[in-house]
Amino acid sequence: MGCRDERFTLLTPAEFKNSLARKLIPVVDGIRDLRTQFGLRPYQVRLIRTQWTGGKRGLGQELTVIDLPILPTPLISDLTGVALTVTPSALEELGTIVLSEISGAYSDDMLLGKDDQGNGPGPDEDVWYEVALLGPTGEIAARRRFVWRSLPAYQAAQFQWLITLERAYDDRTRAGDVR
Repeated sequence: MGCRDERFTLLTPAEFKNSLARKLIPVVDGIRDLRTQFGLRPYQVRLIRTQWTGGKRGLGQELTVIDLPILPTPLISDLTGVALTVTPSALEELGTIVLSEISGAYSDDMLLGKDDQGNGPGPDEDVWYEVALLGPTGEIAARRRFVWRSLPAYQAAQFQWLITLERAYDDRTRAGDVR
């Protein structure tokens, strides 16, 4: 065991909470929101949590229990990371996107769809991210479901979280209803 060198700072949770970097997050978020206000992020990103009435995923009716917009709107790496593949039954979308510029105000647990006690979804619940693309007149043109490909990574110097997401299926309807 070594001794603590008093010349350096051991960052405590209280010190981190009150640090300049944490205090600047609302300022940075306000600047990021300008991009949405200017129409430069013509999409919505939401964390969706559903529950199945049959007691297990896939059994019974799926009901939306949480539909949380991620604000300010994160930056999505271009959707060219998702490719169309022709299969015998349909066109399938496969690939990944990266969400960045996710507000540093969020917690790791929240971004992973966990509750306030750090518990993940139960056996009768699903959690995913949804990207809703807006059409030229502001309508929802498409909704796409994505699941985690990586853990959220906090980048303190950029006041942001970064997450890699993978394309999943069972998109909600344009109206936001589960299928």
